[in-house]
Amino acid sequence: MQQKILIGLVLTLIIVIFIPLYWAAEPGRQEAARERQQAEAVEREARPYMPQKEGSFRVEVSLNGFNNTPGEFRLEVEGGQEVEITFVYGDYDLPVNNPHIIAIPDLGITPFILDQNNPEFTVSFTAPKVGEVTVFSFMCTQTACAGHNNLLGGIIVIQPSQQEAARERQQAEATEVGQAIFEQSCKSCHSIGGGRIVGPDLKGVVERRERDWLVRFIVSPDKLIAQGDPIAKQLVEQYGTPMPNMGLSEQEAEQALAYIEAQSGEPQSSPSPE
Repeated sequence: MQQKILIGLVLTLIIVIFIPLYWAAEPGRQEAARERQQAEAVEREARPYMPQKEGSFRVEVSLNGFNNTPGEFRLEVEGGQEVEITFVYGDYDLPVNNPHIIAIPDLGITPFILDQNNPEFTVSFTAPKVGEVTVFSFMCTQTACAGHNNLLGGIIVIQPSQQEAARERQQAEATEVGQAIFEQSCKSCHSIGGGRIVGPDLKGVVERRERDWLVRFIVSPDKLIAQGDPIAKQLVEQYGTPMPNMGLSEQEAEQALAYIEAQSGEPQSSPSPE
């Protein structure tokens, strides 16, 4: 009986003294937690949000907008580029947890949550190669909550690859020059898809022969024939006359081949630098 009375007194002391003390200290603990969160937020704001490396971005998500930018927020990348975007929760100054659900529908990325318990999420993808400027949107889907409308304007602007565009310009230039070379030096004996003239039809020749051999044969056919090159000898036997040396350089040979490829409907190789 005395033991039960003692247990009852202990429980009464806990209820009367310790629980009120705990709740009296709770505001101090909450304030300390807010101060700690604010300090972390200040530290994050001090970090630069410029790309850490090419194609790498850090984006803070808060009710103020992406990186505190209400309205349209832009990230620009090139087609074919490896992209890494780290989204960071930024609403630590609020008294409550304020989750965001971020979606990038155009890239097929599953929506993900950012909040105090999930403060970072990194998205990695290869930007698709595009022929013209293409825009992909990203947003917070918590549109029913006040303030989240500031997070509807995120876009990823994908520019055509400058390297790809330069390569295409080089190919176009090489093809244009190659056409003039072909018409001046080759057309009297060869066609591209029109059948045999004096020499063979050259449609698809870049697929049938090694490119290096073609360049050497265009530049110095007499030399390869004199050396007993088996393909050169076979061509002389098949067509009854040797191909003359037209005095073309290796660069001109490459340009002529670029034109032959284009007319054959074949994928063009990158032209050699001058």
